[in-house]
Amino acid sequence: MEEIVAALQRLVVDGRAQVIICGRGGGSAEDLAAFNSEAVVRAIAASTVPVISAVGHEVDLTLADLVADLRAPTPSAAAERVLPEKRVLRDRVAQVRQRLVRASLAIVGYQRSVVQLRQHRLWHPQRRLEFLRVRCDDLFQRLLSAEQHGLTSRRQRVNDLRNRLAVWGGGAVMGLFRTRLERVRDRLARAGRHHLDRRRERVDRVVGRLQGVSPLAVLQRGYALVYDQNGRMARNTDGLQVGDPLRVVLARGELETVIQRIQERPCSDSSS
Repeated sequence: MEEIVAALQRLVVDGRAQVIICGRGGGSAEDLAAFNSEAVVRAIAASTVPVISAVGHEVDLTLADLVADLRAPTPSAAAERVLPEKRVLRDRVAQVRQRLVRASLAIVGYQRSVVQLRQHRLWHPQRRLEFLRVRCDDLFQRLLSAEQHGLTSRRQRVNDLRNRLAVWGGGAVMGLFRTRLERVRDRLARAGRHHLDRRRERVDRVVGRLQGVSPLAVLQRGYALVYDQNGRMARNTDGLQVGDPLRVVLARGELETVIQRIQERPCSDSSS
């Protein structure tokens, strides 16, 4: 156990090792006990160099297998992981090369198609100028044609309206419409006056009703409205005391007074 720990530490201190294989062939439980020891497990965990654990046979499992960077079923399998066969490396290199070639060809093909597409879209300056010149000539001719057609159409429209106005202004049709217009105007005037008279009568009736129920009409007959110091109308002596100020509203003007005497008078209501 001490030898395994010392060997691991020497390899780490030496610094030349790129990977460490820690293992042994098959054996009994006592033979593999060293790889379950705390010292070996801590040494493997503390190693700064990657450690491959290859202890015993494939069915054997130790604590060293659990803390190592990689577990191999046997020492020979660990060696194959570290140094694969030259044929395997050659095949992997060939596969990577083929993938790189295919990827490069795909990129080149895509870029070629992009360039071709842009070449088709890119016009020669002289060809573009010719196209724009033809386009301008066509638009100018269409503009002239539309302007001439519009002027002709509007001129014809004006002539038609002038002829129609001449027929309407001097013929019997205009006189007929003038007569109908005067009749309609008279009817509207009579209807308006009748409507205003009815509205005026309704307003007079409403004003009469309002004046009949208005407190001001009651005041005109000599009555007055009395308000206490809180602004509430005083209908009886309840809540009033001698010395309380009162406001008395007359038909014309108001009075400010003070209660000098309170005299109770029985209510004249038949229900009391």
